[in-house]
Amino acid sequence: MQLAKVTPNMLENEGSWDPVVLCGPMSSLLGDSCAGSLDTWDASISDGSRVAERSTFGAADIGFAELRISHERQTAPASSRHSVRTGDVLLAKAPPIKAAWISPSVQQLRFDATCYAVRNLDTAQGVWLTFLLNQKEYAFCLARRSVASAMPRINTNELRRFPIPEVPEGFERIASGIANCLDKRSINSLELVRLQGEVASLVESMIPAVVFDNVDEGHDRTESWYRRFHAQTLEDSLIPGHVKAGEFQQILKRNGDWRPINSLVSLARGHGERLGQLATQYHCLRLSDVGSDLRVPMTLSRGLAGNRNVYAEPLQIDEVLHSLLATSPRTAFVCERPDYDVYPTDHWVRLKFNETPGAWALVMQTEAIARQLRSMTTGLTQQFATPIAVQQLVLPPLPPAVRQSWDSRMRRWQRQRNELDLEWFELVDRVYRLLKDTEAKYGPWVTPYFQEAIDDA
Repeated sequence: MQLAKVTPNMLENEGSWDPVVLCGPMSSLLGDSCAGSLDTWDASISDGSRVAERSTFGAADIGFAELRISHERQTAPASSRHSVRTGDVLLAKAPPIKAAWISPSVQQLRFDATCYAVRNLDTAQGVWLTFLLNQKEYAFCLARRSVASAMPRINTNELRRFPIPEVPEGFERIASGIANCLDKRSINSLELVRLQGEVASLVESMIPAVVFDNVDEGHDRTESWYRRFHAQTLEDSLIPGHVKAGEFQQILKRNGDWRPINSLVSLARGHGERLGQLATQYHCLRLSDVGSDLRVPMTLSRGLAGNRNVYAEPLQIDEVLHSLLATSPRTAFVCERPDYDVYPTDHWVRLKFNETPGAWALVMQTEAIARQLRSMTTGLTQQFATPIAVQQLVLPPLPPAVRQSWDSRMRRWQRQRNELDLEWFELVDRVYRLLKDTEAKYGPWVTPYFQEAIDDA
């Protein structure tokens, strides 16, 4: 067997990265740039306390260049190797490789064993590396160096030796703007998390002490299931889960004065005209487009013509949408009408509340509502509920002043988020214009999904 040194000429036909980047003077080693500081969470290390479930950040929480904050997290001392610090680049260990730049508002939060933290980078280097690691070509090149195993993982030694293109001239000002924008977006996300926590706590406190799980403790579990329910709770469906949901809702109404959702909405649509065949493409809202922030994204890709499971009427202001996927419920609130018509799929139920729709959207997202809907699923897989099941939900008797406060805060939050999104899109566009200017040196660059949606719109 003969071994030979790989030269730039041998890489010219690779079709991905310019050999100058991989072998020439235009690159530097990542380990040199960050002074060899690369921290990882060691599962064998114990600080004497058990970390609560979902209290840390992991690879699943890394979005495009930022952390997705969906709930409160546990903090750690600033000196801990297991906590992120301002300026860190949090990197997923296993493909698909993603990276996020850590802003001051999320420092000291813990990260788990699925991530690396690249440290001791200045702002320009950290932001540049973050954008590089979010490119498909660059991430693929790094993944090819991973240790061969059933599940590929990025090796720390290979990561330190991996070459990165030099930071372009004049990038410092752009990087500073991106860092400030990411910090404002993180603060904005934390505000929503606190509001959602406040809503969840109050709704949970309004559940009567006598809940269904305690009602049947005195019954013999070996006897027929229907003997554990009162006759007045039995309705058309005798499916055990549906009867259980009916019993739970009866307790909520009888002992907690919870109200049927039909008394709070002027319109609840789960059946209606469908869009059918169209000559052109249209913007479609799917379940996957909405996250835990209840927002309809500002940018949506256009759907294919001829989709028959889409409502014929576009979204309207103050409309609340709740998903029929009961195993992973999602709620959306339309605070402002999008710049273009958006047609939701029929996996959503469309609700028009009589007042404070923003507050009711937050309530629809709580576990008390999800629990009702999970018990009313149908079909072999027991994943989806029917529109009729959503119309049978009961909601807590919230004081008007509380609902008005929540509604106002929810609307203010969405407007602020939309403004931050516009600022973020402009900054990302500037970065990608800079990347395109260097395509001749660094190879093809991949445009992020939301930038493609902007161009498409």
